[in-house]
Amino acid sequence: MAKKPRTPPPPRRVQAPQRREPKRGERRAAARRDWLATRYVFSAAGVALIAIAAVLFFVLRNDDSGGGGTTADTTRSLGQILATVGCKLQTFKAGGRTHLAAGAPEPKYNSFPPTSGPHDPTPALWNYYTTPVPEIQAVHNLEHGGIVINWGSKVAQAQVDQIHSLWEDSPNAMLVFPLPQLGNKIALTAWTHLAACTRFGDTAFRAFRDKYRGKGPERFPVAALTPGT
Repeated sequence: MAKKPRTPPPPRRVQAPQRREPKRGERRAAARRDWLATRYVFSAAGVALIAIAAVLFFVLRNDDSGGGGTTADTTRSLGQILATVGCKLQTFKAGGRTHLAAGAPEPKYNSFPPTSGPHDPTPALWNYYTTPVPEIQAVHNLEHGGIVINWGSKVAQAQVDQIHSLWEDSPNAMLVFPLPQLGNKIALTAWTHLAACTRFGDTAFRAFRDKYRGKGPERFPVAALTPGT
């Protein structure tokens, strides 16, 4: 008697690989790795922003466009630059801006030459003069943002010529005239600021001019304050 064919057994079910859940310690380690990576990214971005800010600060700090010209020395303060030519820089309290009546006596100012205070209602014409200009008028020029340069009767002619060359180089908003009472001193004045100097110094004088010109309480465009106006 022939044997009946045997029916093969059904295939065994293959189970999908089981996904193992990470243990608590492994989860903490992974979270810490993610946190450190994020912190590194933000730290790197912060360093880059600080570097950009530092570059911008340096550029803006050395951009002196308010006074018409730039100063070569940007690492020292104005007082230090002026001190190299025997200048003493002082700042005084503003003495008011009253316009005096015609014929009124000159008031007592808190500095010599004066840097602020009551003054003639008409400023002097911007220019270089070989004879003194009334201080009561010059103070009005300071109020408009001008720079005044004076020299005493004992200042050598060679230094007076250098002052004239400085004025010629950039005469706008500049009032320059002798003041015999200064003796052997040269004085630079702006509104509330005075530098009394023992000698001329081109870099130092330009630094004072560029720092304060056009910065008076009544600000006129420096370009409009031309000689003869």
